[in-house]
Formats: sequence, structure tokens, C-alpha cells
Amino acid sequence: MNAHQPTRWDRFRAWLESVPLRRRKLAGVLVCYAAFLLAMDADLWRPHDYVKPDRNVNVAEAAAWLSGQVNLMVPEGSNRRPWDSALYEGKVYSHFPPAFTFASLAVLPWSPVGIPHWFVVGLLVMPLPGLAYLLFLRRCGKVTPAVIITLCYLIGTSLIPLMGRAVRSSPMWHVNHALSQLGLLIVLLELFGRRRLWVAGVGMAVAFWSRQLTLAYLIPVAWMVLAKPVEAYPRWRQVLSLACLGAVLVSMPLILNAIKFGNPLDSGYAHVYAGRDDKLSREGEHGIFSLHFVPRNLYYMNLGFPRFVHVAGSWHWRHNFEETGIWWTTPVLMYLLMFWQKIWKSPDGRPLLVAVALIFTTLLFYHSTGWEQRGYNRYSLDYVPAMLALVAPYCWIGHWRWVTALSVEWSVLYFNRIL
Repeated sequence: MNAHQPTRWDRFRAWLESVPLRRRKLAGVLVCYAAFLLAMDADLWRPHDYVKPDRNVNVAEAAAWLSGQVNLMVPEGSNRRPWDSALYEGKVYSHFPPAFTFASLAVLPWSPVGIPHWFVVGLLVMPLPGLAYLLFLRRCGKVTPAVIITLCYLIGTSLIPLMGRAVRSSPMWHVNHALSQLGLLIVLLELFGRRRLWVAGVGMAVAFWSRQLTLAYLIPVAWMVLAKPVEAYPRWRQVLSLACLGAVLVSMPLILNAIKFGNPLDSGYAHVYAGRDDKLSREGEHGIFSLHFVPRNLYYMNLGFPRFVHVAGSWHWRHNFEETGIWWTTPVLMYLLMFWQKIWKSPDGRPLLVAVALIFTTLLFYHSTGWEQRGYNRYSLDYVPAMLALVAPYCWIGHWRWVTALSVEWSVLYFNRIL
């Protein structure tokens, strides 16, 4: 009698390992696409739907530019203006980063009604599973853990509710955040891959011109370039290339700020609350960034637990309208705390960890937690993909694989409202 009888899991692993690697990789990416598209809480095919200028300020800005003006086209004599826009010297402007404005500029000349819904889906939705899978396959080295961590990112974080809103109604906040994910994944792929500056630069432009705080990822990009051997890549070329990239990234928003608000350092956020009286405008009285907001943000960014309410004879949990803590909704991120010494000692991990810490700390001082994003934290997407990339190599070691599998299952159930 054999001392060890193979279990079903052993037989499944043996069969899986017998499948050619190329087929396993293809099956992995197909699983990721299928899961993401099935989990999407929105209609992906609406051929007669358009994102019109009155629905998205970036689209309105692109339409204004095409008409030869910088300010938004608000009807004369009307006090109405887009809810989240800047009022400066009697004119209305977009204060949002310009990435989606540039994308809209490429579409509106041949689709003056607005941005076709299929374009939004093709730009924001379709590339994400493939890019994420490539990143985590590179970090994990094996197909199974790469699929698990990719599914964690796609449908076990705040990404899935954010993408649902971006596809359903395409508000600028969610579209910009979704677009920043494309840029951030491109940057991370290069950091842990071929280390091509021009590709990372494209990713940085997409990310930074969608979400300003992602400029912090220029730190690991700089490390990526400067760590190359001087013999293969002269130091003066390294420094010059980085300087050119930084100049291009920063100059675009500075030029737009100067044109709109007369000062390159005036982003327009200070003018958003002109003529408004609501919760956010009253918060803004403390400043866009202030120590006043740190205690509140510390709670909501890290914990943000739901409330339990008694309804119709039974108990239910009700998610708050503020940010929801990342550690208990996506427990895999706890590996960052458990393995931080190994991550910090890693030459590639240290600069990326610095960028994550910088973004996380800056958001602690921000005047808004996001507002009306019940049960999730879209701001966390500025750093969660990088955190997952850092912890991915440690998620499938020994018995930790079972902890990872259970943690990802919890996250998927939570963010897809199955619990």
C-alpha cells in the first residue's frame, strides 16, 4: 500500500503541468477576460449611445477647443454650469487633467454628437485584462497565481465598481480614473520587464494626465533608467532622456493652467466651489489639502467599515458613502506589511514602494474622500495596482497559496455584491 495516495488536487496539477505552456497562458488570459466582462455591471454594447458634452466635462472641453475657445460653452445669461467645473472671471473651465480631452479631440471631428459608447468600452475596458495579466504573469512566473492575482485586481478591488460607473454613464471622475489604470499598468510592465523609457513615458503621460498624483511613479521610472549600466547607456543620455520626459509631462498641464487661469501653478481646483454651497464646498474652505482632513482620511482609507442595520426582521450591512478601507476588502494587500522587508531590499521594489507611500500620504491631506462611492475607494486605484505588483511574487509560496485563494475569493464576493 502506497504511503501517499495522490489527491484530486495532485492529479489536477499533474494534468495542468502536462498542458503546453503556451496553451496555459492563452487559457489564463481568456479566463481573465471572461471573468472581467461577466462581472461588469453595465451594458457593454450600446451602439446608439454617446457620451455628450453635457455628461463629461473633458468632452465639453474638447468640443470647446474645436470651436476655437478654451472655456466651456455655457449658454449666455445662464447661471447653470457643469457641477464639477471651475468658475474663473465669469467663465467656466474644466479643471480636470487633459488625457480624455485629447482622446475626445481625436473622435469629435467625425462624431460631433459625442463620444460613441463603443469607443469608451474599447479604450477603457478591453485593454485592462490583457495588460494586468501580462504584468502579474511577469511577476508571478506561473499561470495559476497570475490568473488569481489578475482576478483580484480586476474584480476584487475598487476597479470593478469604478469601471461599472465609467461604462454606464461615463462621468469624468470615473473615466479619468479608469484611463489612469491603463497608463499605470504600462509603467509597471516596463518597470518589471524590458525597461524601455519611451514606453514607460507613454504610460506616465496617460496616467499623469488622468490622475495628477501618479507623477510619483516618475521616481521608479527614473530608477529604472539610471540603474542601467553606463557602458550600455551613457549617463548623460540617461539624464537627458529623463529630463525630456519630465519636461513633457509637467509642461502640458502648466501651459493649460496658464491659458485658463493666468498662472501655471493654478490648477483650477480652488475655483471649483465658486458659487456653490454644498458639503464639498464647505470642506474646501479648509483648503484643497490640509491637516484638518488627516484623521478622517486615515479612518476611511484604511478601515471605513460598514454599518449594521436591522431591516425587516434581519440584520444587513450598509456601506458608507465615503471611502472604504483597502485592507479588509482586499486582504491580499496585507502581504505588503508581512513581506515589506523583502520588498524594501529589492532594487526594483524600493523605489516603487516610495512612490506608493508618497501617493498614500498625500491623499491623507486631501479635502475629499470621493463622495457618493458607497462601498469602495476609487482613490486607492492610484496605488493598489502597484501594491499588488509588489506582493505578487509572495502570494503563491507554500501554504500561503491557500490564504491567497481565500482572500481573493472574499474580495471578489465583496466587490461584486454577492455577500
